[in-house]
Amino acid sequence: MTNMSHYEESCIIFSPHPDDACLGCGGTIAKKIKNGEKVIVVNLTDGRNCFLLNFGIENPLPEQIGRIRRKEETKAMKILGVEEKDILFLNGRDGLLHKNKKDMKRKIAEIIEKYRPSEFFIPSIIDKHPDHILTNILLRKISLNFSSKPTIYEYFVWSRKKIEKIALSNIIRIIIKDEIDMKREAISCYRSQILRFLSNQKKPILPRNFLEPFYKDYEVFKIRKNCKLSGKDFLSMMRLKIVSNMVSIYHDFKLYRLRQFFML
Repeated sequence: MTNMSHYEESCIIFSPHPDDACLGCGGTIAKKIKNGEKVIVVNLTDGRNCFLLNFGIENPLPEQIGRIRRKEETKAMKILGVEEKDILFLNGRDGLLHKNKKDMKRKIAEIIEKYRPSEFFIPSIIDKHPDHILTNILLRKISLNFSSKPTIYEYFVWSRKKIEKIALSNIIRIIIKDEIDMKREAISCYRSQILRFLSNQKKPILPRNFLEPFYKDYEVFKIRKNCKLSGKDFLSMMRLKIVSNMVSIYHDFKLYRLRQFFML
């Protein structure tokens, strides 16, 4: 059994959906593992509603898509060097993550308590996607309750293309020249996201121009020095509430275009 002192040197990557960890910090994951560090990847959802929310496609069923995306995530993370036992799924439903915040907070707190990471990575609050915003807020709130304060890095997915044009403080780059081929191979595992996966799907969920910034030989992170919520964070929470309500309406009444309008 692995002892607690080893766990204390661990790093946890919190990913709202399968593929976010790989896109935002896949090269960094591979680099850490090559350097002998332990990396745990925690997926808050299995991404089962991706076709439903993006295109209104209900067949295959979300449960089937969830199983596909779990397999994609496991394959991709193993390419980066993550052991299968360290790839975790918390079974939240994408788009509806806000509906079980209490249960999600409990599960996340238990994971942090178990592994006692020296650092963890979370999606940026400026990513705009409601699941990314909620993941960011949950982790920052939870971290305030622990006496040992891990270093928190925010990675960028939906805002990755624009991040270098925005003046943000505490931004760092991690060079991944030696890991970029592994990252490319890992990204190729997410076939449901990067290809026209279904016959009635007009375009990939993640088109080629969206993926381009993730193939650079460096990854960008913001060091989160203060976990307390600011005025800007409360604005993001207001946006989150509006979008989450729209997504809930979609699930109830199949108005998926409302979600697209408010999301992007």
